[in-house]
Amino acid sequence: MNAAVTSADAAERVAPPNDRHPMARIVRALTRSESGHLLRHPSLLIGVALSVLLIRTAASGNILTEADGDVALGLVPLAWATLIATNLSALRGRRDGSAELFGSLPSAPATRTAAQLLAGWVAVVAGVIVLIGWLVLEWRSGLAIGSPNVAQLVIGPLLVAGAAALGVLAARWLPHPIVGPLVVVATTVVQAGPLSSGTSPLRWMAFAADATSPASAPGDDGIAFPGPVDWHVLYIGGTILIAGVLAVARHGFSRRVSLALAGAAALAGVAAVGQTRPLSDDEISRRDALLTNPPAVCEVRSAVRYCAPGDFRARFGQWEGPVKAVLRRTPAEVRDRGLVVSMRDLNVTSSPDCTPTPLLALLPPRVRAAVDPAAVWPADGAVHPDREWPWDEECTFTDHGVALTVQVGAWAVGLPPAQAAASSPCQASGQARSVVALWLAGQATPGGVRGLADIGRASGPGTTVDFGDSANQPSWGVAYAKADLALALALLERPVDDVARIVTESWEQLVNPSTPSAILGARAGIPAAASVAGSAESTNAPRCP
Repeated sequence: MNAAVTSADAAERVAPPNDRHPMARIVRALTRSESGHLLRHPSLLIGVALSVLLIRTAASGNILTEADGDVALGLVPLAWATLIATNLSALRGRRDGSAELFGSLPSAPATRTAAQLLAGWVAVVAGVIVLIGWLVLEWRSGLAIGSPNVAQLVIGPLLVAGAAALGVLAARWLPHPIVGPLVVVATTVVQAGPLSSGTSPLRWMAFAADATSPASAPGDDGIAFPGPVDWHVLYIGGTILIAGVLAVARHGFSRRVSLALAGAAALAGVAAVGQTRPLSDDEISRRDALLTNPPAVCEVRSAVRYCAPGDFRARFGQWEGPVKAVLRRTPAEVRDRGLVVSMRDLNVTSSPDCTPTPLLALLPPRVRAAVDPAAVWPADGAVHPDREWPWDEECTFTDHGVALTVQVGAWAVGLPPAQAAASSPCQASGQARSVVALWLAGQATPGGVRGLADIGRASGPGTTVDFGDSANQPSWGVAYAKADLALALALLERPVDDVARIVTESWEQLVNPSTPSAILGARAGIPAAASVAGSAESTNAPRCP
């Protein structure tokens, strides 16, 4: 009987006769009442907490231009909770056994449905507050890079709004409490289906799709406005309207309802075409240019030239310390050669399911055909950290700095610092210069020794180092032998200054490709068994020059 005595029901009975829009006034009153119920619903509160935890876990990176998609998806638990809450709220009269009492009210049943749909604003605002909180924390940290794509962020609250509409829709057409959880499962299946990832334009037909393009510059979504992510906002908005109108249509297809449904379907249809349209020739050329000649700014610090896109200038200060820590253990003539540290995308990166994947495989087929790998990853002798270091956003490569310092060490001893084109890294197994490069990297940062040791433990079978299941594999130009890594770790257990003296005094000999690693081990007093690098190679990669 509580439904007959609420303030909202009272408002329905006492609407003044001179009110020009009595139904609107009733809907507003009912919306206030339903909003209060939704705000206090345990499911909503749990959803907010889960979304906060998920965003802090999945969007831990400080590159806002890439974290926005993860943050938007972080509101999915809130969306699921909202769907359950609105579904149960819309079924409150049926669950309380008071549904027949609504027939005695002067307002039309459609007004209650409209109010329950509009009450979803409470959950949407909660999602917006979570997003704003994340942005504030990132900006206040002083480490944030770039700006998020606003359209990508908006998708998060829209998912919550859509879930609210689906909850009411399910309650009206399939009025049973078990239907809400089943709809949650159904939306999960649709989102996790084959159309939600990959390079097919049809991925945009899912509720949320990855808007980050490998052929995009930082701060750019890879598409000229309006791009798929912008059309996707309209597409989701149209589907929300369709769900809401269908919920109201349960009470009858009036002319107004039919027109509203036609308008919502037209909006969703136009947006669906816009977000899945083929790339133009100009757009393909633009993406090719972004990969081949990405925009960058450069700065010289202590005779080292650092280059990165404008939003990433903060990386210069982060790179400088580890780079200097490597170079200070090398002869002056090496430092005078003029090191270039230039950011570029990895040629092996993370796929949507967080597994190592060639970057070219993530490009749309027509873009892939236009790209020359040798122009994107030239063998230019420069050190090429990627945009993620020193933070790893999503997978398993840890924050120890060796992704950068091993490249600097390789450059110092004359090995290729970074992998060129799509070819395999070269082999320098059993050479003293490989051990010197790894030792230089390990002693440069506080976590360097741990990082190298972790990489050794994670490596699978074979004689060369790999990175297990890590999706963020460093683009090293050398496939280092496990035995050389073991010798470098043994050297890192010795006093740094003692090893540095040996390396400096014998530099010319140690960096000679003909010098075996056993020579370095013997001079450092490492037992012969630990200093013999295996020469058997399990790949067909060429020897390093």
